[in-house]
Amino acid sequence: MLFDIQTDRETELSIPFDIKPKSILLNNDNLFIGGQMGKVGDVMFVQYHIKSKKWYQLEMPEDVKEASIFGKGVDDIVINDSLLIAIDNEITPKYILFYRLNSTEKLPLSHFKDLQSRPNEKIFQGRITPDYFGIRSKATALDGVSEYITIYKGLDLTKIFAISTSISLQEQNTHTYNDFLIIGNKVVIANKDNGLGTIEIKDSYFENNSDDFWYVLLTPISDSKVSYKAYPNENIIRLTQIPNTSKIVLTIENSSKKIRYEIVETGNKKSNSEEIPIKWVNNLIGDFSFKDKWSYPEGVEDDTTHIFHSIESEAWCYEWGGTDYITAQRINKDTVECFTECNAATHSSLNLIITKKTVKPTIVLNSISDFGTKAYNCKSGQMEIDETLWNQGILKATFDFDFYHSEDSTRMYWKGKIYAEIESE
Repeated sequence: MLFDIQTDRETELSIPFDIKPKSILLNNDNLFIGGQMGKVGDVMFVQYHIKSKKWYQLEMPEDVKEASIFGKGVDDIVINDSLLIAIDNEITPKYILFYRLNSTEKLPLSHFKDLQSRPNEKIFQGRITPDYFGIRSKATALDGVSEYITIYKGLDLTKIFAISTSISLQEQNTHTYNDFLIIGNKVVIANKDNGLGTIEIKDSYFENNSDDFWYVLLTPISDSKVSYKAYPNENIIRLTQIPNTSKIVLTIENSSKKIRYEIVETGNKKSNSEEIPIKWVNNLIGDFSFKDKWSYPEGVEDDTTHIFHSIESEAWCYEWGGTDYITAQRINKDTVECFTECNAATHSSLNLIITKKTVKPTIVLNSISDFGTKAYNCKSGQMEIDETLWNQGILKATFDFDFYHSEDSTRMYWKGKIYAEIESE
């Protein structure tokens, strides 16, 4: 049954496939149903296009078909900007299936990946953001049961870490981790025993993944590193993020099975930017020909003053239309401060504090709208600097930084190249 909340119209659907439904997802254009293999002829994944009222059986890779013995199925479905992602559970090997989103027709299969698996592991849930892909699972062994929240950096699944907690075999039919969300650089966890937990995602947590589907993380992060707020005599059974905010709705059940709801703010309260290690090189390779280009001062078209460009970059941040200039100024023996110039179309400035070992990036927005002045702190990135030219008073560098922000889930970044004289203190 489909229910249109704007028109109060109900549409009863009959699925024209032999499918044992196990997961479901609805977006503006399509209804998707994941199934479980129960007998020969069962279908694993179907699509209903709402406007055309057409059903489609979605393509399965040959590897998945060959492995589709009884019990295999699509256990969860998630969406990012351009991909529908189906998570295949039960029976090793496990797979992640990627389909190209569109609003008009059957979704084509884009690609698929083997999912590294712990022995006797079952997957229950997936979450996705522009930066991370997460899975909640449980693995059973002779000495007990371990639950995991596994976080992948990006969709290539090459960087990975996991948070883990253990329960007894007697509790294997229950969950300690009821639900989780990824919001910005945080994992938010609904824990049956401990309440509402948060843990910051740090680059140092990630390990290189393996192509072996029996790969097991040797050092999962203990649940004791998660910061929890207790909810005595209550159980948080579901987490729902309010779109385009860092607020979440908690669905809370008490000992009498009565439900209540609570809204909490999970916004990033980090006060300082990360200090990013600098990689110093003797001869930085790349196309720095932009340094030979020049422009007149802004608003002036007939002048003998030619200002040569000192930065070439691209970014996603608020009120940014590009910039060609960065000022680098030495403030003491060991420190250089830099900032990009704003203009009529750009009101965000990239600020850098460079020392011998690290760079601390910040984006400062002086908004012409209701935003006012805001600073966005760096969460990760990299920077290479030409040491030979640095010693001659020239900053030649490449950089790629990501920044925290809570306004929505879009990745905020700034990357590019710099070639600028360092002004004396």
